[in-house]
Order: sequence, then structure tokens, then C-alpha cells
Amino acid sequence: MSKHDVSTPVPARLWVALLLLVGVAAMAIAALGCGATSASQLLPVTSTNTASAVQASRDMTLTHDFLRILYVKPGTEVSMVGSPGARRAFFTASAFFRPPLALAQMAEFPGLADQPARDLVAMRCAPDPQNVPAILASWPNVFAAIKTDLGSKGFSCPAPAGAGDNQAYCAALQFTDTPSAVVPTGLANAFAVAATFFDPAFPERAAWLKTNYGIYPAFSGLGLAVRGTYYLGPDQPISVAQTLQQSVAPEYLVPNLTLAEAGCRCIAVPPYQDRELDPLDPDFITQAGSYGSCTRVNRLSGAVRDRRWADQWEWASPVRTRLARAQADCKIYLDRQLLYNRVWPGGTLGLLSALSGSSSAVERKLPKLDVAGSIPVSRSTHPTGYAPAPLPGKFAPTRPRY
Repeated sequence: MSKHDVSTPVPARLWVALLLLVGVAAMAIAALGCGATSASQLLPVTSTNTASAVQASRDMTLTHDFLRILYVKPGTEVSMVGSPGARRAFFTASAFFRPPLALAQMAEFPGLADQPARDLVAMRCAPDPQNVPAILASWPNVFAAIKTDLGSKGFSCPAPAGAGDNQAYCAALQFTDTPSAVVPTGLANAFAVAATFFDPAFPERAAWLKTNYGIYPAFSGLGLAVRGTYYLGPDQPISVAQTLQQSVAPEYLVPNLTLAEAGCRCIAVPPYQDRELDPLDPDFITQAGSYGSCTRVNRLSGAVRDRRWADQWEWASPVRTRLARAQADCKIYLDRQLLYNRVWPGGTLGLLSALSGSSSAVERKLPKLDVAGSIPVSRSTHPTGYAPAPLPGKFAPTRPRY
């Protein structure tokens, strides 16, 4: 054999050994990564302090990650963020629902009630703040929006009877945000003007507000949705103490644009058994939804479903249980890496999305539900499918805003 002969099998064996070593090292690194990385490390977190997260949710320069759900007639195609003809639409903050809640629980926070017989539409939007100015849904901001939206109409005050838009414009002009050394005095000023929109003597004002902004009598104007007020009415009133106690999740008004213009990804989920018990994960909307249109998916999915599968193996050996949980942890890791490495054509995820908590034992348990039989089913004959028709009797929904 010549010294220049390169057909010797020794280098081949070396290559095989090297490839084996590389493969083993890659698997070890992946295992260590999944085992040692917490959910908080996957996010571009600048703070995990709850107070900072809440403060960021009130600052529209920091909040660009919005969540909206609505229930529509089966098969309804959704192309806008709001109802047809509306000027604005309500959203809440995605970060307030991570880790995800069961759908029935999540729906209560923005003032809704689960409707098992209807399609669920869920959208997660990251609009460009320069082109899509979202506002915190407070009464002073609503009055300012009305003045902006109707200021070029040439209206005069007092408004003629029956002119809902002109009446709303004149009512908004009554508010002046005068600083006060007494907080209740300043609030009373705003609420006094707000009450004129629901004056029974001028029903056209409330009708205009409902049609254009989706604002119903359950709207507090505090910038926080009042939980569980979907069936608010004379037969189901709410006290001031309850209103303040149940004001939890932030709410915003976003211009009613197309899904693409608002930077939205969207899913539509048909009815299926126990859908209300499955988690609605904002990350799943991002991963399964299409940009600018609603993708139909058969079922909701998310981290809780994977945890549920792991929990079903508690009777098995400890090794098998730990393996199931490790697989669920790795899936969460990979899903969130995919989400935060993704470029949103409509804008970037804001700081509020980052302030969304960390992985803990709490994430490994299913939400405890006390909702069986407590949420009436609303059926609608509304032609657009966006707003359910009132039910007969005292259970007429007063706020199908979403």
C-alpha cells in the first residue's frame, strides 16, 4: 500500500466516533436546556413585579399586546376586529391571561359568558402604536375619542332630538378634566357626564354608544372590565362594592380595522364537548392563528392540556411521571421559543407581554372550576353573528361587547 493511498479505513472510524460524540453532546445540551430553563427565562423580561406589570398595562406606550374573544354564529367569517359598522372594539391585555385559564373562567373577566353552542373567535393583536392608537377604556378617554371621531361633522349644541351622534358629541363636550385635590370629586365629575349617556329621556345616546363603541351599561369607565356582568340588568343589579371588587382585567378601545391592519392573528374554534374546560392560551393563538385572517382549528390547545396528560400518569412509576412532565416542560419551552423568535408583520410585542410571570407548580395544576350550570347559554338570530340577541325574560344579556 502506497503512503499516498487514502483508502485506509482509520479516518472513517474517526469520523463515525466524532459524529457520535457530537450527537451525544447535542442531546445532553438539549436535556439540560429543557430541565434548567424556566418560563421567565424564555421571555424578554425586564421585571416580574406584579405592580410593574399592572402599571405597564395602564401605559399605552408600553402596552402593544392585546387579546379579544367573541362568540359568533357557527360558520361566521370574521375579518374585522369589531362588529360591522362599529368605530372601535374592546380588547384586554394578553399578559393578564398567562398562564392560561379555562375558557369559561377567562370569558368572565372581560364581562362575557361562555356560549358553548357558538363558534369561539380569539384574536391576539400587536398593532403598530403609531398607526393604530389604542386607548385605555376610561370615561375621560371615551369622551376625548367621541370629540375626535365626531369633531369634523359640523355638529352644533344643543343637539336636535333623535340625533344620536350629535347628542353624544354634545354630551362629551360637557366634560372638562379639571384637576382636583379630592379624588372622589374628580371622579364624580366624570361619572356625572357618563350618566347622561344612559338617561332614559335620551335613549338615542346609549344606542349610539353601543353601536359605535360597544359600550353597554356594564361599562365602568375605570379602565378595568367588571367581571361577570354579562347579564347585568334590573333583575340582576350590582352594588358599588361589587363593581370595584370585580374590576380586575384592563380593557382598551382599539380602532375597528381589518385583522391585518390591527396586527392580529386569529383562530375560530367550533363547539365541542367540554370546550369551556380547555385553556385559552394566547401563545396558542399566535402559533395556530393566521396573520390577518381567522384559522379554523378543531380544538383549543396549550400547556395545560399537556400537563393534564402528564397528571394522568400519577399512578405509574415516579420515573414515568417525571418523564411525562419533562416532555410537557420541553414542549412549553419550544413553543415559547418559537413565539418570541417570530417576527410580527404588524408590529412588535410590547413590554406588557413580557411581564407575564414564570413557570411554577401553579402551572402544573388545572384551574379549579366552579362554573358548572352557572352560565346560561345565549342563542342569537343576529344577522351578523357578532352580537347575541336578548334572551326572553330577565336573562337578557346587556353587554355582548366582545
